[in-house]
Amino acid sequence: MWCEHGRTEVAFATGAWVEALEVGLNAVDAGERHAFHRVVVRLWFVLLPIARSLGRRDLIERAYPRFAERRGREPDSPYARIVTTAAHLEFARAGLEPTFVPEVESRLGSFDGAHAGPSWLAGIRSVVGAWIAAGELEGARAALDRMGAANGSTRLARATESMLRARLEHAGGELGLARDAAHRALELLDGAAPWWRLGALGELHGAGGGNEVTRTEAEAIRRHLGIPG
Repeated sequence: MWCEHGRTEVAFATGAWVEALEVGLNAVDAGERHAFHRVVVRLWFVLLPIARSLGRRDLIERAYPRFAERRGREPDSPYARIVTTAAHLEFARAGLEPTFVPEVESRLGSFDGAHAGPSWLAGIRSVVGAWIAAGELEGARAALDRMGAANGSTRLARATESMLRARLEHAGGELGLARDAAHRALELLDGAAPWWRLGALGELHGAGGGNEVTRTEAEAIRRHLGIPG
């Protein structure tokens, strides 16, 4: 089932979301039948951001019991402090858990590593996005600075950092810097990773950038992924 997990990650990143859901959910079913709990949790780390983007509350509710029973017993590692927190942020957004803002200091070390898998970067988007939305701009900046300085960073990781920096600069009123960061993310993506590209386009448009071409591209990506307008 770890092979199916890898296929789900690749399908998530490349925008083959019908395949991601089919392969991932079938693997979740098999994992639950055989009590392979670790791979089930890892699969949900990939599937939850897809579910949120598609408005699939049924999938979020389906995942919730597996995480609820592990609450307080999850491994405490730099990896888990991001991806597990991101999962609980999804449950809170769905009203299944109380709303919360993740604590910053204990998570900053998570941004020093070279993790670059799609589900990891989706977790980064969720956690840093929660900090920015809550006005925790200094913490978000510290995290992104550490992420930007990490060795072994991939293009997708650098694009994620630039996209989130665009959101951070926008929140701080620096629209020019926000547009620059969004453009940098789009250049790094170079047409790949449509969900990330859609996010960068959204940051560009939100900061007053973009044009008819970029708006048309964003709409095409939403249609391709099946994201409601």
